[in-house]
Amino acid sequence: MSAEKISTRYAQVIVDAPLTRPLDYLISRVAVGDGKLVGLRCVVPFGRRRVVGILVGIRDQSAVEPSKLKPIVRVLDEIVPLTQHWLRLTCFAAEYYQHFWGEVALPALPRALRSLPGPRSAQSWSRLRARSMARWSDAPVPTVIRTTEQSSAIDVLAGAQGFAPHLLFGITGSGKTEVYLTAIAHTLAAAPTSQALLLVPEISLTPQLETVLRAR
Repeated sequence: MSAEKISTRYAQVIVDAPLTRPLDYLISRVAVGDGKLVGLRCVVPFGRRRVVGILVGIRDQSAVEPSKLKPIVRVLDEIVPLTQHWLRLTCFAAEYYQHFWGEVALPALPRALRSLPGPRSAQSWSRLRARSMARWSDAPVPTVIRTTEQSSAIDVLAGAQGFAPHLLFGITGSGKTEVYLTAIAHTLAAAPTSQALLLVPEISLTPQLETVLRAR
């Protein structure tokens, strides 16, 4: 066995480009450690430039000659790795809509997470975390007066066990958004690690709904 194979493993990375499969890059076995790098972002050489990619796999072998592979420039660990569920979801969405995985996964990240880190990125992340913690800890809980119909709908949703689809019917301006927000709040309070996905029926309503969500 050669020294190359002993000291190096191969990282599979997706980037925001029309590629049918992840790219292989060299990564040291020491850097791989216990294998928890999958799901982390990384900086890789891509053509004549460097881009941010997502590490989606670690392998002991590559179909490409090792001498033709380039090493990962940097592994970015400012946040915890993206979960396997998230990776599978973006891969499914790419296949379903006949698109390339990297062109779905990378744009799905916030701009700060898909941009190359600058020389002061560490300080920026520290300030961002501080502002986020202060905003959530100091934000006042809004006082909401609900109608009888809203309260009834919220009680039904709160009492649902497991997966159960519901149809909420109401004319424009009847207060359906408040029902959604309260249902989300109940879910997050019951299971802090859970997530909620709110779909906007019309793109022109996005800014308005975003404002309501941020205030909430």
